[in-house]
Amino acid sequence: MRLPIQRRTRLWLVWLLVVFGALNVFGSALEAWRRPGDAGPTDWKALRQRQTPFERVMTTLRDDGDVERYFAYAEATFGRPYPADFVRAAGKAGPEGPPDPSRIATPDRPLVPWRDFAVEYPPGMMAAALLPALLTHDEETYVRLFALDMEAALTLAVWLAVRTAKRMRPGAGEAALANAILLTLSLGVIAVRRYDPSVALAIAAAISALAARRPAASGAALGLAVALKGVPILLAPIFVMVALRLNEKGSRPMTLTRRPSAAALSLGETGAAAPSIPSPSGRRWREAPDEGVRHPLARWLAGFAAAVALAGLAYVLIAGPHALDAFAYHGSRPIQIETIYSGLLILARSFDPSFMSEAFAYGSMNAVSPAEPALRALSSLLLLAGIAASWAFAWARLRDARDEGQRLLAVLQASLVCLLAVITLGSFRWPRPPRPSQALKPAACSPSPCCSSRPNTRSSTVSSTRRSLPPRAR
Repeated sequence: MRLPIQRRTRLWLVWLLVVFGALNVFGSALEAWRRPGDAGPTDWKALRQRQTPFERVMTTLRDDGDVERYFAYAEATFGRPYPADFVRAAGKAGPEGPPDPSRIATPDRPLVPWRDFAVEYPPGMMAAALLPALLTHDEETYVRLFALDMEAALTLAVWLAVRTAKRMRPGAGEAALANAILLTLSLGVIAVRRYDPSVALAIAAAISALAARRPAASGAALGLAVALKGVPILLAPIFVMVALRLNEKGSRPMTLTRRPSAAALSLGETGAAAPSIPSPSGRRWREAPDEGVRHPLARWLAGFAAAVALAGLAYVLIAGPHALDAFAYHGSRPIQIETIYSGLLILARSFDPSFMSEAFAYGSMNAVSPAEPALRALSSLLLLAGIAASWAFAWARLRDARDEGQRLLAVLQASLVCLLAVITLGSFRWPRPPRPSQALKPAACSPSPCCSSRPNTRSSTVSSTRRSLPPRAR
């Protein structure tokens, strides 16, 4: 009787060791190897040569490219010295050099995100970025606190996923947890060096609430995911399809009860009953209480609309005349070098070296080629087709589903298909700044009054960087 509990406990201990232990083992940023006597910016290769092999591994495990950007946004918002190259004037986009974290600017007042400086993320992202900055203004401490926040969010997301798996099939929770451990290990430190775990938590909460037959909470949770990342709005049609079927035969969720005298298992709206079914743990299935909801779709849409409307209203009030800048920013982005379309250009370049080159812009390395506009148009068509295919897949699976467990499985599968279509068929990945090794390339660090030869600390503020401030910050 205790074996499943012992196995589950061991799996959670392994999870905690992996997420809060192994993923927190990393070293200092590459900037820490600058020397006071360095004349201007130092080539990143030269900085790496100053490291021992062990120090290089520890710096690689840090992987703080995105966290540096979050830190810069938070410091600028609080009116504190910030890495100037990560903070662009509102509405500014296009060619730019990789950011040099040693350039520090000091605003004379707190800056307003989107209004005073460009932020390419949805409004919910700033909540994740600002939270650690409430406790510290030291970048090293910020990186540690941010990682802990994301590790906690990822743990809650996995806990909700395990609970949902147990609802779908007794004993599936342990398998889900084991898979989560393996997948997190395979993904590595990047799993908690972005704010994506907060998005994962919101989506997991949406699915968990759907499994518990709480459509309003499910809609609100998915609306929060949209406010955080934007892309989860593509999952809304899938959730709408399953919400349409919450009142259909066999749609009532099943929960576990410890009372051996529980009522028989209900079979949907027919009123028929079957003998109670014991679970492997000795508990018995019972029907979850009916909330009396005649139109669960309306409740789901109400929760979703309320969350999105609140986030959208806050965004419009904060961003003001620059509310559409982020949409224009992403609409004009070229093909990113990590996409399959750039892979085609790289193959073509092997026959003609002049056919493709690379340029840094929009926070990423991008492909420059005469064929780039055509490939970007092809990317848009394939992306739309992939998203539509995921919705059609969801409709077909939900139509054939015979019970609540199969409906939840269809939601999970269709959501994964949709997100995979976005990742593989899109012309760019979500904004991701270069890693420190890219940020310190000499081409991006020509000598200027903005550069400091000291490590990137708050004490290395350069007063002459006022020219790097957004217009309203001067």
